[in-house]
Amino acid sequence: MKNFLPVFLLSFVLGHAQNYGLSENFENESASPRWTTLDLDGDGKTWRLQEAQDWTTALGFSGYVYISDSFDAAANLPLNPNNVLVSPTFIYESPRIKNGGINTIGIAFRIAAADAIKFSESYAVYLLQADQTFSANETPIYFETLTSGSTSRNIFVDRFDWEIMGKEMKLYFRHFNSPNQKSLVIDDVSNFNTTMSVDDVAQKNKIVISPNPAKHFIKVNLKDETMRKLEIIDITGRAQDVTITNGEVDVRKLNAGIYFIRIDTDKSSYVNKFIKE
Repeated sequence: MKNFLPVFLLSFVLGHAQNYGLSENFENESASPRWTTLDLDGDGKTWRLQEAQDWTTALGFSGYVYISDSFDAAANLPLNPNNVLVSPTFIYESPRIKNGGINTIGIAFRIAAADAIKFSESYAVYLLQADQTFSANETPIYFETLTSGSTSRNIFVDRFDWEIMGKEMKLYFRHFNSPNQKSLVIDDVSNFNTTMSVDDVAQKNKIVISPNPAKHFIKVNLKDETMRKLEIIDITGRAQDVTITNGEVDVRKLNAGIYFIRIDTDKSSYVNKFIKE
């Protein structure tokens, strides 16, 4: 499997062996499993490791991949998955100086829907400290609903946060809110630390909305960026209908609770968590 980003891996001992950074193409996963899965919907189906197939190769993958189904082809029945793929523990990359500047730091992966017609697969990515218990109520560092099933995409999530540098972390890939589609496919997961050009998505870890909590309206502050798309998602993963006028989002019709707002711009993407009073 091709590594699409250079990832520097170090090994050191702090009482026991630890993995510094993360670089995973799943080629050794069948012989030496390191990743685990959660079946949150309790249907007995979750992420599965799959060797190379003609259709995965056609999507731009090579070798082994992980797949989560939203349709049971054998039983010819629709599924509504809530499946989580969990990484092994790794030490989150610390910044280093290169070419006179601080490298880009974050998470990268390759993703695709398995079908060119039923491609509306929704997923979220979470980055938690290894001693935390995943509840699915945490703020994701990235989420989207796929809009195509013709090819795979490299996703780069810029995640520079001093609070987690050098700490033991885990990644969680949650496939959910995707009734009666086909499958979600993932590969080439890494915690990168490199100077890079972003060819798809750069997820910035900064606040671009106010006020929070909000009762009536949320103001979006993008400075010199142009908004292309805005989504508000509840904690179950369902998109909410809202009206946007002059950079303000009308949230008066939303029930009180926790929501996530994702904003795509001409330069980047942002995910913020907010409370509707």
